[in-house]
Amino acid sequence: MQQVVSENAWGLLFDKKPRNRRVGRKHWLCQMLAEAAEMLDQLADIPGTIGDDVRAECRTAGWGALRSKAAGLAVGHLARLTLTPSLAPVAVLSMKVRVVAVMFCPDSSKHPALENACARQLLRALGFPPGAAA
Repeated sequence: MQQVVSENAWGLLFDKKPRNRRVGRKHWLCQMLAEAAEMLDQLADIPGTIGDDVRAECRTAGWGALRSKAAGLAVGHLARLTLTPSLAPVAVLSMKVRVVAVMFCPDSSKHPALENACARQLLRALGFPPGAAA
């Protein structure tokens, strides 16, 4: 499990393709913060990555679809139970970065990445019902 984590953790941070559109000069800070929060979220999902890797390796070994899925789910669940306490600070940090991104965004309606990724999660974390921002 340590090998899977060490090999895939950095790949999670850099596997995205660059955006096709330029970020306006008013949105460079909130865009950077929103992408940092997304990377932290991907890093916090290491247990899911471990489960997916185990499932893929089982399929390669010829275990069949059902047995491979069961093995991947079991290992992913065990990894989640084991790693959740150590990954909890990453989730909190991700939310803090989102709060700062929303605070710095001059107009979130012109910033779809921040509106979709950050605002909904913030509203949900604060206990507002869905659609409260409308």
